[in-house]
Amino acid sequence: MKSLFDLFPAIVFFAVFYATGKDIIQGTAALMIASALQVALGWLLWRKVDRMHLVVLGIVLVFGGLTLFLHDERFIKWKPTIVDLVFAAVLLGSEFIGKRNLLQVGAEAAVKRMGEGATITAPAATWRLANAAAILFFIGCGALNLWVADHFDTETWVNIKTFGYPVLNIVFMIALLAWLWRYVQVPEAPAATGGDTPATREDAGPTAGKGD
Repeated sequence: MKSLFDLFPAIVFFAVFYATGKDIIQGTAALMIASALQVALGWLLWRKVDRMHLVVLGIVLVFGGLTLFLHDERFIKWKPTIVDLVFAAVLLGSEFIGKRNLLQVGAEAAVKRMGEGATITAPAATWRLANAAAILFFIGCGALNLWVADHFDTETWVNIKTFGYPVLNIVFMIALLAWLWRYVQVPEAPAATGGDTPATREDAGPTAGKGD
């Protein structure tokens, strides 16, 4: 449900683009409205504003506004690259702020949602490496977007932006989580007698002291 909500503006952009005869200007206007609506709905449904949605809204309003004002589709085509570079910069900055980088914070929260007692404990070097991989991934996606925008027609760019990039993100996240999974510790289910307290599985993954 959350993933679909995250893609809401992109879906609206795609639908309006084709419904208006592949008019990227009208698609851009719809994207701006959908991004603003996404932030508003997030507040109404969950009583909080997702920072990622807020950042994307700001970028969409700036580059979408330039697209509409100058009637130049290049600006909206740059938007995904700017978003990717912002994400990369935030991840990089998190290395120097606090004791945990942003990727570690996100991974720990995701594992915690798996169930009560689930944890992930990895060496600091592993978190730095994982964060660096995410930074390079976002920079690579940003560069790829510019290359596609420069070498292919608008329709191809829209299709790749709507379907290709989300798939790339999913594949990267699955690969990253698979690599980190050895550090996940999940409590065992209670025995049939129900008398003992669940113990942490020894085979779920090495502890922080064992390294990579």
